[in-house]
Amino acid sequence: METNLSVLIPRVNKLSQKFDNILLIQSHHWVLINEVQNKKNLYIFRDNNELLISDEGHVDISKWRYLGKNTLLIESKNGKCLFKHGFFDDNLIAIKVHDEENYSFFVNEAKFDLGLNSENKIARYLNQKYLNNTTWLILHKILKILSGLFVGIWVAKYLGPEKYGKLSYVFAFT
Repeated sequence: METNLSVLIPRVNKLSQKFDNILLIQSHHWVLINEVQNKKNLYIFRDNNELLISDEGHVDISKWRYLGKNTLLIESKNGKCLFKHGFFDDNLIAIKVHDEENYSFFVNEAKFDLGLNSENKIARYLNQKYLNNTTWLILHKILKILSGLFVGIWVAKYLGPEKYGKLSYVFAFT
């Protein structure tokens, strides 16, 4: 079953790092996922706003700037392009050209070499890491509330109204 990443990215956006975490962008080398050409394009964001783009060993030097409000400007020999934040963590950057629908995906080079190298695998990664874990956290919270309610009812029944009232009074001050 294929997942449309244009639908998945907004769902996990709330769990994303803030795009202004520039150190995270600079601390990794990023590989652009391009399933059409099936080649490895490496992007290295340097702290002097220099962007090294390696296309099968040929390196172009470009410029990049974080403009605030989750916006990134990349200036290359092909022109300037404005990108908006979609999702961002240690292993994945999902950005889209300012007014377009589709996302471009950059994967941490170490994870790319370990197999996070296609849009299907990115969808699986996001589902496993964020959506499935969120489901377990919600289920845990519901179970905790229900068990607390059950124990509270059982204690109230066991102690009776007078003793339970005294216990509640003591808990109010602790």
